[in-house]
Amino acid sequence: MLQEVLRLHPLFSASGSSRNLHLYHISSPLLSPLLSLYARTLLTLGCASFAAPMKYSFIGLLSVICVTTVFATVGDGNTTRKEACLARMYPQSAGFFGSLGVAVALIFANLGSAYGAAKSGVGLAQLGLLAPEKIMRGIVPVVMAGILGIYGLIVAVIINNNIKTELYSYSTFSANLHLGAGMAAGLASLAAGLSIGVVGDTTTRAYGKQDQVFVAMVLMLIFSEALGLYGLIIALLMNNQANRYTGLCDSS
Repeated sequence: MLQEVLRLHPLFSASGSSRNLHLYHISSPLLSPLLSLYARTLLTLGCASFAAPMKYSFIGLLSVICVTTVFATVGDGNTTRKEACLARMYPQSAGFFGSLGVAVALIFANLGSAYGAAKSGVGLAQLGLLAPEKIMRGIVPVVMAGILGIYGLIVAVIINNNIKTELYSYSTFSANLHLGAGMAAGLASLAAGLSIGVVGDTTTRAYGKQDQVFVAMVLMLIFSEALGLYGLIIALLMNNQANRYTGLCDSS
């Protein structure tokens, strides 16, 4: 409907110059909302036929304003494409996802550390009743559980330092990698904390009655702690990958 109206309009009619026809073919599909508003305005003013020449100065002035707005809106094609790319690749929401990676790394790592220390602490208290002289060696699970919180803190600080606040400097690609890095470190430390808590509680009680359990307890704790270390390593690698790609819209 809009294109039929535009064909009847003197500015875009077949009787016009080739430049007007070129303007019709370019502007009609790209700026239909603006021209539709223009057409509705003219219809409201009571212009029954667009084929007739413009008789009213107000209508002519309105036409000049609309055409001027068309060219001002279109602007340079390359600049428009680059601005669209920047808005798509560097949205304001990227900072939210990067910050979410910081929070996830710290929160889940501390959850694992808290559970491991609390669960092992129950066994340690029982060990103090069974063999008070062994309590210093039995505190190993609590110490190893506390290290998990440090893993999350390290990753959170590194990610936070790499979140850029300048306009069009922090991409969605980097934000998603930072979120993944935070999840890798946080959830791996949570799994390690769950393992350390169960192992520490059980083996500490057993160590109170049998000294030979201590070596097995330490080995199990080491392998449980390694789960959090794996997440820390992957988180650091993902953070380095997030900082590698810049200027994603330079070729646009």
